[in-house]
Amino acid sequence: MLLPGAALVDLALHAGRLTGRPVLEELTLQAPLALPGDAAVHLQVAARPDGSVEIHSRPGNAPEDEGWTRHATGTLTATGTLTGTRTAPDGAWPPPGAVPLDTAGLYPRLHGEGYDYGAVFRGVRAAWRLGDTVLAELELPADARQDAARHTLHPALLDSALHATSLTDEGPGDDTPTGTIALPFAWTGVAAHGRGALAARVRVTPGEEGTRLELTDTEGRPLATVESYVTRPVTADRLTGRARSLYVTGSEPLPDAAGRPERRTWAVLGPDDAGLGAPHMPPWPRSTAPRPMSSSCRYAPRSTTRSSCPGRCAPRWTRPSRPSRSGWATSGGPARCCWSSPRAPSPTPPCTDS
Repeated sequence: MLLPGAALVDLALHAGRLTGRPVLEELTLQAPLALPGDAAVHLQVAARPDGSVEIHSRPGNAPEDEGWTRHATGTLTATGTLTGTRTAPDGAWPPPGAVPLDTAGLYPRLHGEGYDYGAVFRGVRAAWRLGDTVLAELELPADARQDAARHTLHPALLDSALHATSLTDEGPGDDTPTGTIALPFAWTGVAAHGRGALAARVRVTPGEEGTRLELTDTEGRPLATVESYVTRPVTADRLTGRARSLYVTGSEPLPDAAGRPERRTWAVLGPDDAGLGAPHMPPWPRSTAPRPMSSSCRYAPRSTTRSSCPGRCAPRWTRPSRPSRSGWATSGGPARCCWSSPRAPSPTPPCTDS
């Protein structure tokens, strides 16, 4: 189930009304908002001082560190131009010369094209055609009327106005590629002139830059205008909600054997700034001094513990050399013997460099 694009428009208009920018100059939809049937969704509408607005969402049961999905970005302005919203000169509705259109098969046909609207959004009651313009009467069902006052323009009324375009010979789905459906993509010049309407009349006029909508109440008073809206094809894989991973990060306690103190070995690399008191392994000094002809350093095998470490080797070499099974065969600076936990003696003989 998708949240209609008209609902995102309503959210943006509400944010604009609260911030003194009631006109939605433009709104571009970036990702469909899929609604899970058994879980909540958190919505975030951000209206900034420069007039920009963004709408994000994430699942209601998402962890605090999970990111938000951006669904729409747009611009809010303080003023807009009220154009159109006209009825016939004599106030007649429908205007003289308008040809009635059959609306009985509208929603079954849309269902066959991949659009399955619930009862609240099946708002087209009657329609006519006058030249290239489609005129329609829209009405909210009885069980949705109590919500009308909560919206700048009820999304079901605005979305039903879009359905009227499917009554023409060139509806929005006629040029849609196979395997996709057409969804609203960009809205331009959206302004609400009234609130809480339960029914509306709409005039839908196609144009080169999109479809223009003019909504009035049943007396012909302006309700809302949309300078243009355009659709784009969307594939089915983008109409599902974001999948939650079945894998999570957790902590596993160590087995008792791994936690015994006698099996632990600690060492500090570099200065012991934290005061841990663990054996200190100083960093190897870097030097450019020439390497002497020969020298040797013997260090303890793996079976040697700290208490039996023979101590420091004489400084003979200038750079670290190769790693071995029980430590480093040193070739630079004061070298320390390496030790490990008591284990079986290693068959590897003591290391000698020369």
